[in-house]
Amino acid sequence: MHSLDEDEIEAKARQFRLAIGVDDSDWLDVPTLVYKLKRLLPGISYALVEDYELLDPGGRWDADKNQLLIRRSVFEKANRPNADPRARFTIVHEIAHAYLGHAGVRNRSAKGSLEKAISTKIRRIETITDRFAAAVLAPLHRIKPNENAASIALRFGLSKQASEIRADQAARDYRRKNGLTRPIPNSVRKIIDELRYGKKNET
Repeated sequence: MHSLDEDEIEAKARQFRLAIGVDDSDWLDVPTLVYKLKRLLPGISYALVEDYELLDPGGRWDADKNQLLIRRSVFEKANRPNADPRARFTIVHEIAHAYLGHAGVRNRSAKGSLEKAISTKIRRIETITDRFAAAVLAPLHRIKPNENAASIALRFGLSKQASEIRADQAARDYRRKNGLTRPIPNSVRKIIDELRYGKKNET
């Protein structure tokens, strides 16, 4: 599972959503996904720990113990009516490690950690896991054509940054499936026109 391309990641995420019975849903109750994972993969356990026991952002998958560790505060933030997108993503990221069968101890620690900096393999695993988590939370088949990031964030409970990425991926996927070319941004079109026709004389 260390070399999945984008289509394979999307397919695996869809497979997971189907397996736990949430494929027709937009907003997922993330804490409930932990319980569904336990039923899907018997033998997996989870534990809530105090904040000081885990680095930011507060989640860890331990394959040796077959256990998810989640900060209590992260779990609580993901379980509120106005759930925190970062907390939601952290939990689904750790679920992804478990579902994808990643070995060892995977700690979604803060950006710039020494472990990530020295290991290309670890960076690749974390990238795949992030993409899988985003695909679980906001699958392409549930995103409307040309849906903007703000709408995606509201419907699926993603952060602004993650929603912008998913909006771009969804638009790219739609163009590809329908044989469309990417529209040229107005700023680029203006430069092309200036090069082709020359700048207008200023008055």
